Amino acid sequence: MAGNKVTISGYIKYHCKYWMRDECPYWVWVNGAPCAYCLADGKDVREIKESG
Repeated sequence: MAGNKVTISGYIKYHCKYWMRDECPYWVWVNGAPCAYCLADGKDVREIKESG
């Protein structure tokens, strides 16, 4: 994916998981991860099933 990552001072930053779908402008350190803003908006919420 050209343009999906940028190298700064030896570290690689990647676009947020939702950069194409929701046009998120933020970057993350882990490829395929959502940024803090998308997490705060609830875009990556996984339902937790109650046991019992």
